[in-house]
Order: sequence, then structure tokens, then C-alpha cells
Amino acid sequence: MKLKIIDMEMGTEKYVTLSEAQGWKWGDPTTIRMVNGRQVASWEKLAEMARYYEQKGTKELIMYEAPSFMLLGGG
Repeated sequence: MKLKIIDMEMGTEKYVTLSEAQGWKWGDPTTIRMVNGRQVASWEKLAEMARYYEQKGTKELIMYEAPSFMLLGGG
């Protein structure tokens, strides 16, 4: 399974392995990660999603990553 990361702040894209993603700082509230419109806040959730989509035949997950200020609205 490939994991494509789209950095919404910088407008860049890169591919990482799932094992690389496991080492990320998952508890950081300043970064929001989204896959298929769902927030992914832990390695366990990403691994669960990867297994699910792999069973469906998906070869690549696309994850959007952004600082929380870009995705959270307030008023």
C-alpha cells in the first residue's frame, strides 16, 4: 500500500511507507491528517484504514496534511 501525502500548506506531494508513518508524532494537535474525508489522529486508525482499503483492492491512500489553523473554523 502506497501512502501519498499532500501538504496543504506548502502544496507539495510525497510518498511514504506505512512504516514511516508509524514513527510520526501522532499526538500533535497542531497537525490534522485526513484520508477520504475522515480525520486520522492515530497510527492505529491509519493502519486500520489501510487494511480496510487494501482488502477492497485500493493500492494507494491519499492523505491530506495541514496545520490545524487551516482546517478548523471559528467565529
